[in-house]
Amino acid sequence: MINDIEICKECHYMKIENLSCRERHCRKCDNYGEKLLPADVRIIQKPVEVKIECPHCFYDIGVNYSEFKVDMGSDYPGDWGGIVIDCPYCEKEIEINEVEWS
Repeated sequence: MINDIEICKECHYMKIENLSCRERHCRKCDNYGEKLLPADVRIIQKPVEVKIECPHCFYDIGVNYSEFKVDMGSDYPGDWGGIVIDCPYCEKEIEINEVEWS
């Protein structure tokens, strides 16, 4: 399994009695026949809530994302700009300007 056993003889990991633990070390080492390749991890997130701060009364409006999409008439947030909604607290009109993801 190891390319050059002479290199690993000096390694303190060779003192590990459990062969599978020792082998895991050697797989990370450049001396091992097949080097492990790094992989990136992607975390996929699903939007759940939309928050809007009313520019008139500063009330924080929180709406379920699925319901908000239906009210906006489009699944694509880029289409929401310019749509006017009413603040449920002060009942003044709010025009959606920009959509920010966080």
